[in-house]
Formats: sequence, structure tokens, C-alpha cells
Amino acid sequence: MEKILGIVGIVAFVVLFFVVVIYLQRRAAAGRREAWRQEANKLGFAFADADPDFLNRHALGGILETHSSPTFENIVSGTLQGSTVVVVEHAATEVGHGRSHHYTEAVCVVKLPGMNLPRFRLEESDWLRDAVAPGGLGKEIAISKDPAFSKAFKLRGRDEASIRQVFHPAARQAITRYQNTKLHLDALGPTLILSKRETIKPSQMKELIDQALFLANSLARPV
Repeated sequence: MEKILGIVGIVAFVVLFFVVVIYLQRRAAAGRREAWRQEANKLGFAFADADPDFLNRHALGGILETHSSPTFENIVSGTLQGSTVVVVEHAATEVGHGRSHHYTEAVCVVKLPGMNLPRFRLEESDWLRDAVAPGGLGKEIAISKDPAFSKAFKLRGRDEASIRQVFHPAARQAITRYQNTKLHLDALGPTLILSKRETIKPSQMKELIDQALFLANSLARPV
């Protein structure tokens, strides 16, 4: 009897532990959601808790890099400097090489009127990611006139001639300003996506937007 009561007590403790953990996680998520809502209000932007159709709604399929079971929460959207801006917390599970990794990151999407960028992806060099980098975006493009840039950043895309025109000296200089910040850019047409590869504080949202707009304008500027 005592043994049974002991087992019941252990099970009850485990159940209670998980209930408390779930409660605290939900409470923290609610607090974070409210903080994002307040920052959206400061900017005069709209706010949405979540959107399962986010990729289609914003025409980002095939542009935003995502993985298994993606979710999009704390979505802030509006217009700034004549451009459409969307900030979102994107989470997914990256599966490969016998293991999985769940991540959450802050993403800023900028749609700049008149911009027509070729499809490319640029990210800071990382020996582990470089070793397993997918080849679907075409080969790596090196800027021979700027070996320091090509060493610091990995640039991929299929339309090499157009991509080289976009990455003129002024654009490369603008990008280098954000070296060592886990910079990750995806682009196509009028859309530039800045992914931070980590979460940010809601108070850093405006800084993220300003960075994305600055980079979009730098890349869109005629040579």
C-alpha cells in the first residue's frame, strides 16, 4: 500500500511540475505578446497574435527560409517611409544529420516600391552552416574585387550577373556595417527579408525596421 501511495505521489508531483511549467510559459508568452502590441501601437502599426497563412498572405513562399512546422506570431505590420513593413517572430524546427533543432527568430520584411532585386541569399560566414548549406539557390558568388566581403559573407543566387550589379561598393559597405550581428538576408523583386537568427526585445523592433529599410534602400540604389 505504501509503495502504491509512493508511486501515486511521484506521478502527482510530475504532473504538477508540468502544469506549473506550462502555466509559466503561457504567462510569459502573454506578457511578451502584450509588449509587442504596445510597441506596434507606438509605431501606429497593426498587430496580430498569429497567422497560420502568413507566407501566402505576404507572398513570401520561396523567399523566407523556413523549416519544419513553422509558426508566425506577434505580427506587426504597417507603412513606413513609403514602404510596407512586417515584423514577425518566426519559429520552426530544422531537421538534418540525425538531429533536430528548434529555433525562434525575429524577421523583418520590407517591400520597397520600385525595387526589383534578383533572388539571392546572403548570410554571415559560419563554418558549420557553410558545410551543410543547401544548394537550391545556386552557387556561391564571390566578389573578386572585395575578398574581405566574400570572406565575411556568403552570397548565393542563380542570376549571377544581376546579383553582382546589386552588390556594388556602396551596398557592400552598407552591409558590412552589420557584420557580426548574425545578418541573414533573402530577396526577390520588391521584397527584402532580414532575419536575425535570434529573438529580440520588443523595444528593439524599431531598430530592426530601420536596419532593414537602410539595407533595402542601399541595395535598391542605382549604381
